[in-house]
Amino acid sequence: MRAEHFGQKEIARDTLIQILEDAVHYALDFDPLMPPYEEFKRVTVDQFNSKMDNSKFVTGKRLGYNFDTTDI
Repeated sequence: MRAEHFGQKEIARDTLIQILEDAVHYALDFDPLMPPYEEFKRVTVDQFNSKMDNSKFVTGKRLGYNFDTTDI
């Protein structure tokens, strides 16, 4: 495990190169679980709204502050 001496030793150039190479290899080998794009490239507005309603996505709310240009 490389993190056992984290904060206690300087990191070597070779170690940095290995970390970057590992990250690049992981990114190249990563296979997201996605359906074929051609099958799902179009959705209706109703499908989109239904998906958003079911996702429980929390949106920002206004705090009630009023801004007026005469206040500047």
